[in-house]
Amino acid sequence: MIVYALQRLLGLVPVLFGISVVIFLTMKLIPGDVARALLGPMATDQTLAQLRHALGLDEAIHVQYVKWLWRALHGDLGLSPIVHKPVVELLLPKFGNTLILAGASFFLAVVGGVAVGVLAASRQQTVVDRAAMGASLVVGNMPPFWLGLVLIVFFAINLRWLPSLGMYSARGPGGIGDLLAHLIMPAVATAAASQISAGSISWNQTISGRSNPPHCGHMGRSPSASRPRCSTIRHFVQRVRRKLP
Repeated sequence: MIVYALQRLLGLVPVLFGISVVIFLTMKLIPGDVARALLGPMATDQTLAQLRHALGLDEAIHVQYVKWLWRALHGDLGLSPIVHKPVVELLLPKFGNTLILAGASFFLAVVGGVAVGVLAASRQQTVVDRAAMGASLVVGNMPPFWLGLVLIVFFAINLRWLPSLGMYSARGPGGIGDLLAHLIMPAVATAAASQISAGSISWNQTISGRSNPPHCGHMGRSPSASRPRCSTIRHFVQRVRRKLP
């Protein structure tokens, strides 16, 4: 498993390198002059040349890329031309909010998908099976931005049960309860697409487990007095691994 994880991590290196090249070239292909955009239309040719030299814009493009990549790898993302502060200082305070939303979305996707998959598999070839998997596919294939708007209209505007923006209420008491109330709709909207995979894997695993129960060892003092058990996480990882190229 460790060797497989290392192979996957090493495989990310050329992918990330290619992404960095595409991002850098895309920025270079944007029409306009960076120096003139920063200094304004009243800037002189001398000041424009000085700024281009200070930013390294007068160097060869491959030299600019190497310097840009080196600074990015060391956490230097440059200065914001609007607030004149390092970009890292502006991103770090928001990174915690992103982790909270990503964690909540992942939790809902796994719990919701597994619950729907097990429920549908336990009622195979019935109305419950078709309704559960059908609803999962319909909701999961909705674009997150559109699903978010639907949730806002229904739960925030019509019913007024949940807040529609922010992380905390401006006039509310704050705390974990206020945070969870603001987190419900964004987490549901971002988790809807991911729960399809979790539901499909849990459905297939439940069906295959019924027809051919995997033997992962016996728990107890004697094999005859115990039932075969296996690790759900192990089979989940093995199934995902088989799907990967």
